[in-house]
Amino acid sequence: MTARILTFALFVSVLNAQTPAVETADPLGRNTPQSSVLHFLEACHAHDYSKATYYLDLRKMAPADRAKAAPDLAPQLEDLLDDTPFDISTLSRDPEGDQSDGLGAAFEELDTFHIDGQTLDMQLERVELKPGLRVWLVSAASVAMIPTAHKAVEETSFEKDLPQWLVTFEILDTPVWRWIGRGLRWQCRSRKVSSRARCLEK
Repeated sequence: MTARILTFALFVSVLNAQTPAVETADPLGRNTPQSSVLHFLEACHAHDYSKATYYLDLRKMAPADRAKAAPDLAPQLEDLLDDTPFDISTLSRDPEGDQSDGLGAAFEELDTFHIDGQTLDMQLERVELKPGLRVWLVSAASVAMIPTAHKAVEETSFEKDLPQWLVTFEILDTPVWRWIGRGLRWQCRSRKVSSRARCLEK
């Protein structure tokens, strides 16, 4: 009798080990590359940058560095995606990502930037946060590129044509003209995201 019980218990344990964990729906909408970036931009456009950082893989950053750098990373990536020809519709809507893009199974191309003769390929990566919950985040390697890539939209000759006080006078380390520009962009972006969402639902 005891042998039968042990055999049954062993069979159940083996069966459980062979049964894959059921995929969990992510409350932040990071289950596909496209939805992850869409929800990231929605959080940014709502000025909820604390939420937006959950779409970045910051796990490899030291806690002190994360606390210092994280508040700037989300708005910088927002600028990159909104102020360049980035097209969100090119991202996969499949939880498995685009398996024909020549990248590893867990990676998806986000965007490419050219800075000072350098090519920066930013990617999304599918990571497992806990058993059954795999989500798409801006990869840790790509997060490290954000400040450098941000120069693509930050350093522009446009400033040369502005009144000097708009360029030199800063609020929270940001030139006044950028605050004005962001205010105008936020209005356009909210309409843009709504338009994107309607387009992606079709």
